Amino acid sequence: MRLLVSFGPILAAGHMQKLQGALVEGPPRTRFRDDIGDDELESSSNRMRWLRLKKLLSNGGTATGAADAFIASVEKRYPEWQLAPDDRDEFPMWSSNGEEQPVEQSPKNIKKLVEWLRNNPSSESAFSGDNWSERCRDDFRRSFFALRKLASEEVWLPQRWAEALYAWSSDELVDSSWKHASSVIVGMPDECFKGALRAIAWWVSRASKNVRGHEEAFFTLVDRIIETGTITVEASDDFSLNHAINHPVGHATSSLLNWWSSIELEDDQGLPDELKDRFAEMCNAEDQPLWIGSVILAQQIIPLLRVDQDWTKQYLIPAFNWDADVIKAAAMWDSFLHAPRVYLPLLELLEVPFLAVPDHIDVLEEQCLKQYTRFLTYIALGEASVFSSTELKDVFSKLPAEYINTVAETLFQALQGAGDQQAEYLKNRIIPFMKRFWPNKPEARTPETFRYFAQICAISAGELPSAFECFKDHLGQTDHFGHLLRLLSERGVASNHPSEVLHILDATIPQDVKYLHGNLKPLLDAIQLSNPALIESPQFTRLSILYRQHEN
Repeated sequence: MRLLVSFGPILAAGHMQKLQGALVEGPPRTRFRDDIGDDELESSSNRMRWLRLKKLLSNGGTATGAADAFIASVEKRYPEWQLAPDDRDEFPMWSSNGEEQPVEQSPKNIKKLVEWLRNNPSSESAFSGDNWSERCRDDFRRSFFALRKLASEEVWLPQRWAEALYAWSSDELVDSSWKHASSVIVGMPDECFKGALRAIAWWVSRASKNVRGHEEAFFTLVDRIIETGTITVEASDDFSLNHAINHPVGHATSSLLNWWSSIELEDDQGLPDELKDRFAEMCNAEDQPLWIGSVILAQQIIPLLRVDQDWTKQYLIPAFNWDADVIKAAAMWDSFLHAPRVYLPLLELLEVPFLAVPDHIDVLEEQCLKQYTRFLTYIALGEASVFSSTELKDVFSKLPAEYINTVAETLFQALQGAGDQQAEYLKNRIIPFMKRFWPNKPEARTPETFRYFAQICAISAGELPSAFECFKDHLGQTDHFGHLLRLLSERGVASNHPSEVLHILDATIPQDVKYLHGNLKPLLDAIQLSNPALIESPQFTRLSILYRQHEN
């Protein structure tokens, strides 16, 4: 908040316009509780946007047309909203002298608590309320008894149940609450179930690893979550894994997978009957709310393939094919690539759609594509027999510049992670990779690739001459050379390979650098001490002058 206030008089017009546009657009749905109602969500979002815009404009900022219209609309609807004169609305916590209106305390007596809940079916608003959530967290027995007593009278309070279930989802309460509350929630009327859906889905997912003895209630609730979530939650344009994970159907699918993982799994034992049809229905679904379940399954495709190859090949593998449904395939790849592992039997089944991922950049998340690039690079380094050298070279050639940067970064990280085997890894993996797969196109020469290739040379130690020979034509100037200087200094390679280090420094450090890191002078001294003849070279002369210019 203080940062927004300080921006008012200093932001350029273009930046001010961009910032106000983001504030008017507002926070994503994921910033709010899962159980929040539509009215409360709208009010909370409006408040967050209004407050930040007002703070930004309070110190000399000029409102854009969109921001001005939004503020006017909100203030007409909420005339009581005013900036706090003491700036307390800028802080998440505020120490007070007790003059503020206190949060309403729910009764401790069970009989009174039942009546209090009957008369207070929901909290007042997003900004004031009561301590019901804390009561549920600190006193499970009384809070559950009160809700169960009202339920026995056919009085169902969806918001109160939702708050309770979120509180009971803690590690300390989830097992106990499942044991006592699951049978009650099974009998919850549809309308109340719908109102508390997200809380129920979250609570069931938290309890799902230990439902033995209550499995009938577990599968009943999972089916109701899937059915209610499919019908009542509108389809979204957000196909990301984050959306799937937080969707009620996503929670239900995770619950089923958790239950499955509590069983001792063995290769080729087959999926349990309780899962086969439920998972198959998700994979075959055309409606997005239901096939969200298959997006969650994509994360577990390797254990599914190992346990039940026939089922996985019939139902889950086809969902990765681009020809069937591009949007669904993009969601499946986004999910799998969130944490991919090299498993050759799976890569053989997914060979064609895997190689086609770069052809669908327009529908994939940036993070997904970066993960794909890293995964592809490790596959090529590992010389997986599934793909031919020609196929891999073709895929690397399709990558745009920003993902070619990721390839270079991954090569550096792979060599760095090789530990004592760095010399062998460089000779047997990194150098052959560069010869076979590195794209020979202008887009493959960027300041980022220059940075990582220079760093690869720096950590090559005794193999620096081989690394330099491989990368010398792939080096160039970059502003990000500070880490390179540290690596060269720490490993002392300038004394053993002064000529190569000098060429790397000269190729990497630009003439118009704004800041010159302090590690350059010791490196130049080491080069001079090791090979005095190099001080006459143009490269040494340029770097020495550059250092002296920045010395003070």
